[in-house]
Amino acid sequence: MKTRRAGQWEPAELGVHPAVGGGALPAYVRRPHDEKLRRVLDPAVADSRLIVIRGESCAGKSRAGYEAVADLLADWSLEYPPDAAALAARLAAGIPAGTVLWLDELRRYTEADGGAAVLSDLADLLDREGHLVITTMWPEHWDSYVAAAGAGRGAGDPVRMAGRLVAGLDELVYYPDPDPAYGGVIDVPARFTAEELAAAAGAGDPARLAQAARDRGLYRHAAALWTAAVCAGSAGRRPAAADAAPVSSTSRGSRAPQGTPTPSAPL
Repeated sequence: MKTRRAGQWEPAELGVHPAVGGGALPAYVRRPHDEKLRRVLDPAVADSRLIVIRGESCAGKSRAGYEAVADLLADWSLEYPPDAAALAARLAAGIPAGTVLWLDELRRYTEADGGAAVLSDLADLLDREGHLVITTMWPEHWDSYVAAAGAGRGAGDPVRMAGRLVAGLDELVYYPDPDPAYGGVIDVPARFTAEELAAAAGAGDPARLAQAARDRGLYRHAAALWTAAVCAGSAGRRPAAADAAPVSSTSRGSRAPQGTPTPSAPL
C-alpha cells in the first residue's frame, strides 16, 4: 500500500464525493464543528488518539476530515488501507509515528472477516504515541457499537470490539475547549443555520446553489455545495432527510459533564 504525505492525497481518494455537476470542489465553509476537529488534531500533541466524525449520510464527514488534515497535517504521512485485510497487514508491519491512519467508515472494517482481530490491533496502536486515527460513522452505527460494548458479547464479536474503541470517547459537543490528547467524537449536523447557508452561498456558484435547492431541497443541497458530499444514491447509503433533526449526543458516548443541557440546535 502506497504511503504519501497527507497533503498529496486528492479528496476523492479519501472518500470525498465530487461536486454537484462535476468540476472542482467548491470552496469549503468552516462551521463550529470544524474548529473542534482542528483542536483535537493538534500536531504538537504526542498522544495517539482516535477521532470519530459522526453524521448522517452525505452530511460532509469526509470533507471535514480532509480539510482539517490538509490544513494541519500536510507534512505527516497518511495511510488509507481500503479494507480490513490491508489494515491488518499494515498494523502487523508496523505503522511509524507521525502517521495519520484514515479509515473512512469504520463499518467497512468492523463488518469484514477478521474485523474483531484487526480492531483489537488498532486499539494496541492507540496505546503508543504519534498516531492519529480518523474514521467516519453514521449515528445508527455508533449506537449499535456502544450498545454492544456493554452487552456482554464475546471478545471475538467485531461489533463489541468497535464499541470498546469508541464508547469511551468524549462527546465534543459538550467541551468548548477539548483536550486533544483524548481525541473524541465530533458531530457534523445534517442541517445548516441561516448564517451557514449565507456563507455557503457566498462561497459558491449561485446558479449551482439554486439548481441544487430545486433538485434536493435547500438544506440538503446547500450542504452538498460546500462539502461536495453528494451521494446521489450510492450503494449502501441511506440519504438523510432534508429536515432531519440534528444529531443529538445525549444518549451516546462517555463523559458529558453533569447537568449539561441537551443541545437543541446544530453546532
